[in-house]
Amino acid sequence: MENSKPINMCRLLLVVTLIALLPGVGFAADKVDQVINTGVQRNENAKQAQKTIDKISDETDKLGDTYKRQMKVIDGLKVYNQLLQKQLENQQAQMTDIRNSIDQVSVIQRQITPLMLRMVDGLEKFINLDVPFPPRNSVTSWRPSRPKTNTAGPSRLTRELWISTVRRGRWISSGSAVSLCFISR
Repeated sequence: MENSKPINMCRLLLVVTLIALLPGVGFAADKVDQVINTGVQRNENAKQAQKTIDKISDETDKLGDTYKRQMKVIDGLKVYNQLLQKQLENQQAQMTDIRNSIDQVSVIQRQITPLMLRMVDGLEKFINLDVPFPPRNSVTSWRPSRPKTNTAGPSRLTRELWISTVRRGRWISSGSAVSLCFISR
């Protein structure tokens, strides 16, 4: 039985060792569960973080697209403003020209009456040189009575008389070209 004592002792030692290790096995199982739970939790957190990153990325893309569209609008408005500025400058130049013309109206008015008189003299010479017309629309029947009269009326009459004379001259000459020259005094 001596032999059985060491085997019993070995058995006893084995039982004592197993009893001592059993709480460690349970502890190890708890550790494995904690590690697995921690891994699962990390995966869930990573999924949430990726969703947040994707959302932020989408918002950033949308903001970038909006920025690009707004920059195009701003560029278009800059071009439009430049065109308006050029138009404004052109209009201001035209206003200056019109003001200068208005300032020179009195000079032009002084020049119209002598021009009309030269035109009437030219018509008289043309009529005298051309086929005789009936005296009802004679050029000599009209002369400005007062030199300070408004020039709009006499200039209109002179123009009408000129046109009617030229038309008659063309009708009488059967379509041949009529050349007129003004002889200045």
